[in-house]
Amino acid sequence: MTENDQIGKSIYDSLEQIRGKLEPTRFRDIFFPLFFLLFASKKFELAEKKEIETKEKLAGVSSYILQEALNSDTFNRQGILYIPKKARWEQIVEADKTGSLFSAISSAFSMIYNENDKNKFNNFEFLFKEINQSNVSASNLSLIVNLFNKKIWIDNKDNITLENIDDHFGKIYEYLIYHYGDKTNDNAGEFYTPSSIIDLLVNFLDIQPQKKIYDPCCGSGGMFIRSLNYINKVYKDDLEKKKRALNPSEFLEFVPAEFYGQEINQNTISICWSGLIINGIIPKLGNDDTFKNYFHQDQVGQIDYVLANPPFNLTLNEKEYPSWGSDPRWIFLVPSTKNANLAWIQHIYYYLRKDGGKAAVILSKDSASSPDSIDIETRRKIIESGCIQAMLFLPENLFFNTGISVCVWFLKRDVNKTNDKILILSYPEGGESESKKISYLTPSEIKNLKEIYFKYLNGQLEKEGSSVIYKQYKCEWKILTIEEVLTDNPDCSLTPGTFNIEENIDLSEDLEVDEIPFEPGNEENVLLKEIKEMQPWLKELSESKKNFDDFLI
Repeated sequence: MTENDQIGKSIYDSLEQIRGKLEPTRFRDIFFPLFFLLFASKKFELAEKKEIETKEKLAGVSSYILQEALNSDTFNRQGILYIPKKARWEQIVEADKTGSLFSAISSAFSMIYNENDKNKFNNFEFLFKEINQSNVSASNLSLIVNLFNKKIWIDNKDNITLENIDDHFGKIYEYLIYHYGDKTNDNAGEFYTPSSIIDLLVNFLDIQPQKKIYDPCCGSGGMFIRSLNYINKVYKDDLEKKKRALNPSEFLEFVPAEFYGQEINQNTISICWSGLIINGIIPKLGNDDTFKNYFHQDQVGQIDYVLANPPFNLTLNEKEYPSWGSDPRWIFLVPSTKNANLAWIQHIYYYLRKDGGKAAVILSKDSASSPDSIDIETRRKIIESGCIQAMLFLPENLFFNTGISVCVWFLKRDVNKTNDKILILSYPEGGESESKKISYLTPSEIKNLKEIYFKYLNGQLEKEGSSVIYKQYKCEWKILTIEEVLTDNPDCSLTPGTFNIEENIDLSEDLEVDEIPFEPGNEENVLLKEIKEMQPWLKELSESKKNFDDFLI
């Protein structure tokens, strides 16, 4: 566990004592604005100090005069919120001592909203609206303020700089968001996709730096943050090289990637926005029903990567969508409103860049096989278009609030070169148990699955013919031509079972010995383990016998 994870755990444990019986998501909407205010205030103070020190050296003017001359434009250009003196964290701490926390917090957020560029920071105004006396007591609010002040700031301030403050707060943010999207919260799946699944998507897409990334149902922004982490880790040297080549004005505008998102829940999109600000990114976000009023229309056909985990099997009221039948997003076929799974696929495809945009979309397994006549015909047209690169079917129990089987649609839009084959990859027995109900994909599993996928993309899995069933890493897969997918397949199903691919892999295949615990009812697998453990000894015995026979001869 990293140092920031340890801080995150300590804070989480203390927050849970304060939360009591309050629903986790509601409690998150109360404590998180304070977490963000602490971050924004301290980052501004560090940036202001650096700005003053730089200008003092150049102009020889006193720090007091420089401080008075600095305004929001100076910092907004750098992607930093300008925090007026009366809105800073110290004012909140002082207000706690005088019993005026509620009014001080409301005043601080109002001042910050009014002093900054509303085009850049347009999701800020909703962030603190849940902090009122009907949702949280003054004593609990005081406990949160003092907890954050000590454990996040005072205990660590000597080690926090302008260069590392995003990382310090960002890691704690991820820890808290993860643990307030846990299995006990029935609403968690609405805003949080487990990080191991996002890491899988990001690795499969191999997201390149300085590209456009879109999520039409972005929740708390997990897809964006894990994409950013991937870019900063995998392409760190490339980014540093590009930065060194920039002049000062260009450097201020440099970003590792552009993020576009939409979310129907107002509170959640504020969390998403502030989480990205904490990670040093100003996203472009819209707040509305994606099907009813879709944002970022200037980016249609321009997006490099889409990562999405839309609501599964969403039913829409046709009367609320009067232009559904004439919507330009339905490139393949007007989708059914009984189940919006394939509407999401078409909406996402509509945004992809036409010369190589890629998408990874998590949907329920039903999306690949639903028997509705409109769904069947829509799937047929999507398959025939050659935009599906792969279908990945994942283990159950990877999500907090559902044990439903899920699949990932990997799409590529390229008008110059379509895919003539589809990888159907089944991975039903993977995942490592985190609890009785929840599992997660390990880094080694993600690495193995990525290896299979990239070998497929590079044509390294097709030597035995496209109809061969492959087995490796507890997976089974087939590489099929579009013609093979549609032959004798009236439902245009894309599920593994349709193509005789195992959907429940026998653990004796590709057995990992150390992974099988002894449990009642698990005797068969334990026996397999023991047999495998004996294999080296049996091999040695066989060689010894051969040597003895040779000696007799």
